[in-house]
Amino acid sequence: MMASESKGLGNCLQSVGIVCSVLCVEGFVNEYPDVKIDQLVNVLLTRGDVSRGEARQVCTCALLIYR
Repeated sequence: MMASESKGLGNCLQSVGIVCSVLCVEGFVNEYPDVKIDQLVNVLLTRGDVSRGEARQVCTCALLIYR
């Protein structure tokens, strides 16, 4: 993942609520299907307003929708 790509995802995640983050994560998974759930969880945790459990739930939902 390149810095510009993670910046785009980061900006998207910061600008929406945690529930809408599923869409940002889903778009990222669509673009990079080999991304691992732990990588996505760690990106979500950078928001600072979600627990690891919430982040994992959002990522799991996004992966189920896409895959």
